[in-house]
Amino acid sequence: MSPRTAYPGSHIMEILRSPQDLNGIVQQVPDWRGCEGHHVLLNVKLYIDASSWRMIFCQSSYDRRVVSTVKSVEVVMATYNGENFLRKQLDSLLSQTISEFKLLINDDHSQDSTPEILEEYRTKFDSIEIYSVKCGSARNNFAFLMTKCTGDYVFFADQDDIWLPDKLKRLLDTMYEAEKSYGSDCPILLHSDACLINDSDGLIDPSMWKYQYIVPESGEQFGRILTQNIVTGCTMLANKTLIKMANPMPEKALIHDWWLAIVACAFGKLIPIHEPTIMYRQHTSNQLGAVKFNRRLILQKVRREREQMARRKLDAARQARAFSEVYKGTNQSEKALIFSKMPMMQYPQRILTIFRHGFYKIGLARNLGWIFLRET
Repeated sequence: MSPRTAYPGSHIMEILRSPQDLNGIVQQVPDWRGCEGHHVLLNVKLYIDASSWRMIFCQSSYDRRVVSTVKSVEVVMATYNGENFLRKQLDSLLSQTISEFKLLINDDHSQDSTPEILEEYRTKFDSIEIYSVKCGSARNNFAFLMTKCTGDYVFFADQDDIWLPDKLKRLLDTMYEAEKSYGSDCPILLHSDACLINDSDGLIDPSMWKYQYIVPESGEQFGRILTQNIVTGCTMLANKTLIKMANPMPEKALIHDWWLAIVACAFGKLIPIHEPTIMYRQHTSNQLGAVKFNRRLILQKVRREREQMARRKLDAARQARAFSEVYKGTNQSEKALIFSKMPMMQYPQRILTIFRHGFYKIGLARNLGWIFLRET
């Protein structure tokens, strides 16, 4: 029998949930070649994922193997003077239960041994690209890396954290289910909780969300996500649709995680995972760190840092204006434009706009500072 191509839906024998709890169908093709260029032995059973037709388990009396046609996964990491903790982070990536991913790193011209450490680990990863482009900040570094992403799924990594061994698998499993529900053409961003650790790997708190008083479900409301970022970049997984839609980051976007969260909330799904997937390192050299939520301290901060808080309000307004310009004509662009105009509004009008459009933060203390701070 001459070789032929097996098309989805042909020779269906039965519906099953495995091997190993895989939703799919079994096909029996006497002589089969050609699944995205892969050669398969004679007399094989093909376990084909019913949703994507991409992941294929093949079995015969002579051979049992997995044909590597799973969708591509990328991990992007921004580095700068990270020698103290970089090895632990890279080791945690090597310890993942899923090893089929491409690692993209840009080193922002580090002055320590970071470049040498990256070269040391280059041969340990199956697929890795290391750039050395001067960006000047973590924000710009990740913006650059996003333009290099071509994978179906993209994870984001800081240089000083430790990922739990099953992080990739847990988030990918959730993403597969989300795309089954909403479609792969829906921009989706997953983000999880994290354990907080110190410089010595000692536990600070088992939940960053509780430590900072973050309510992840607030990310479902566009007005709130414009007002306050509730996503930590190093816990994120974005699908290809979202990366394409959010690229390139406009100059006024404050940071990659907030920008991706805004775009996902506006046009797709922002989905929280209520479990920690990383150990997030909190130390004095963090570019962006986790600050413990305390009502009294927040009110003291409002009085002490009025000028700085007013500047952050203006930055958030500029980010919203950038969104309204990039996605002009969409349903959410008008709301973002209204948000961007609040710094120019008179105080009574600004208060009315906050209440009318739901531009709230999380928690009473934060909202008191947000609503009643007049210096905008």
